[in-house]
Amino acid sequence: MPFFNGLRHIFRGNVSTPQFLRDEFDRAMAALRLHVRALRNVDPGTADSYQTTMQILEDRFTQAQERFESKNEQERTEALATGDAVLQDVKKTDEAIIPLLHRVPELLGHSSEGRQVLDELMQSINWKHPGPENLEMGKRALMARYGLESLDGKLGRKALPKLYELLGMVPDEHVHSNQDLLRFVRDVNNAQFLGLYEGGQKKLTIWVQRVSGPRSENKTFVQDDTVDDNCRMGNVQLPLFDHTTLHEVGHAVDHLLHFMNVHMGEDVYGGWRRETDTSMIEAFMADGFGTRFPLIPTDFLEKYLKLELENGDEGRAAQEAYQARGQLPSVGDIVRTESVREAAEELSKYRTEGVPDDSTRKDHFKKYWGYTSSDANALATGDNAKFIRELLTEVLKLILHQQTDPIPAAQTVLARLQAYRTVTPDWNALAQDTVARICNNIHTYTGRAMWRDGRAAAEASFLNGRVYSVDHDGTYFSYAMAARRKMVSNYQFNAPSEWFAELYALYYANKLPPNHPARVWLDRDVAHTVAQARRT
Repeated sequence: MPFFNGLRHIFRGNVSTPQFLRDEFDRAMAALRLHVRALRNVDPGTADSYQTTMQILEDRFTQAQERFESKNEQERTEALATGDAVLQDVKKTDEAIIPLLHRVPELLGHSSEGRQVLDELMQSINWKHPGPENLEMGKRALMARYGLESLDGKLGRKALPKLYELLGMVPDEHVHSNQDLLRFVRDVNNAQFLGLYEGGQKKLTIWVQRVSGPRSENKTFVQDDTVDDNCRMGNVQLPLFDHTTLHEVGHAVDHLLHFMNVHMGEDVYGGWRRETDTSMIEAFMADGFGTRFPLIPTDFLEKYLKLELENGDEGRAAQEAYQARGQLPSVGDIVRTESVREAAEELSKYRTEGVPDDSTRKDHFKKYWGYTSSDANALATGDNAKFIRELLTEVLKLILHQQTDPIPAAQTVLARLQAYRTVTPDWNALAQDTVARICNNIHTYTGRAMWRDGRAAAEASFLNGRVYSVDHDGTYFSYAMAARRKMVSNYQFNAPSEWFAELYALYYANKLPPNHPARVWLDRDVAHTVAQARRT
């Protein structure tokens, strides 16, 4: 017996030491309390029974503890033995609760205690050699822990624990309480994308081929040479699976909060603006495009820039449109067309019944614009049908949007065209103008994303402190060039949502430079605001 008692001292510590027993008991009771509280989500009646048992055990240990420092050696020895026996009963009681908790992991995600139990469950699985039952339990635990309604795709011994770990790196409010993130899919059969968050479906999909190992990829962060010192990423790399997952979670958080929708225009968040061809052309004209070509009417210069955005052909489409004007129709020809006659009748209704709202007028315009194709073909002389249709379109806009009578509307449009019929533009000078080159550059990147070419592409689209850009979907944006001094990657400048998601991923992976200014608001504003959104 003395030999075995010696082994017990070696493996469990010196149980004859009162402080050792107190510390061990406190740790064991903390675990038992946690598990009893978690059990209330699974089986409240059984939890009450264990609560009573736990109180009895506490009382027994307290009574024994009162004699730990007794001067009577026999009494002290008996007290320590009793305390040790109580400690073993606490551990056995706790061990009996664990299977009850694991039986229904779906019920554990509703409390912080339950989520801790799920963490323990995942840690207890041998992920080097998990059986089918372990994988199934791991999926159930992950769904419960992070509030997911579905979990699909290739999630094996590497992807499942890694995903669990990654989702645990962000605040609970960002995933578990985020009703805009309910579905997760891992699909390794798409080489075009790495990840995608779909807000409408509340779904996050990851296509990264490998989670870890020698054949897995890392994400690197390319920056401009001019980036501020406190924002330099250096040689930081992240496993591609890790970065993609955290990045897409960032999109889900942004979607829940409408964060960039609200803040995108502020300088600290990149100074972003949504643009259209019209808004960009207005900005380009404001730069003095008309002043540099004073003999050419403004509407033609605007059309030139629009065609350059659409075609990127250094003015060839504009030249063709200019040369295809042919003989202009008369005012009488214009007002007799079906499209203009129908629009004129609609205008009469506006004046007797009241002008409808913008949406209704747009519907009317769309309806009568449909007649302009056949009208233009009837009026065309040579190859100028397209030009005539554009003329009729402008007339319809004046009638329906500005409530101009048909004859004055036709006269106004024809006067604009007459103004430059005798002017021959300097096509080379137009094509080489700064704003024309910007339009050409934007068109070049439509459908293939400007961000990939970094600062060189940004400088080619820079005007008055802003970079005019297009994302991979063909959506126009602009952002403050000064934001590039605080960049973490080129991909940030694909769109406002990407600007946020890149910072989010690095922050929660603890890879964002320690003095990067985004650190100030990411945790303070983003985490707090998610909690507020959940409560409201």
